[in-house]
Amino acid sequence: MSLLTETFTDEKVRIRQLMACIHGQALRLLDEWVGVASAAAALERGSPPVRKAVVSTFPVEGSVEGVITLRAEESAVRALMHKLIGEPGPDEDEETLLCETLAEALNIMIGNATEPLRQQGLPIKVFPPYAKGGGNQDSSFEHPAYQWRIDTMAGAMILIFSAEGR
Repeated sequence: MSLLTETFTDEKVRIRQLMACIHGQALRLLDEWVGVASAAAALERGSPPVRKAVVSTFPVEGSVEGVITLRAEESAVRALMHKLIGEPGPDEDEETLLCETLAEALNIMIGNATEPLRQQGLPIKVFPPYAKGGGNQDSSFEHPAYQWRIDTMAGAMILIFSAEGR
């Protein structure tokens, strides 16, 4: 086995560990917040995309470097918003609140995963998440390393890791 192959294999293992930990936190928290109907272990290419979505992105560096993205149907984010922050006020922009809600949910999921990751020897440095309305764009990146679909009682979400966009 060449050094390049070993390095690539080690990186894949670290990414798998990172995403398994974050996926576990996401399932636990989403089930508590809005109820989880099902969770696919991995998303195959050609699976139905999440449309009319809100997208939150969270850059990470350290033992693994890349971008963690949570793409969620507006209905799922709206349910999260009602659970986490309540009804929007009359002067609040709902689209902005949906984006902020998804960014905060992803922040909590990754924040809850940082200590278990550190204990596994995978410390990560996290940066503030950002979110935007995703419209009807497709739910995948050109070269995602891992994708998991989580169907909540309120709508679908896809948790993605990609080395793109670093």
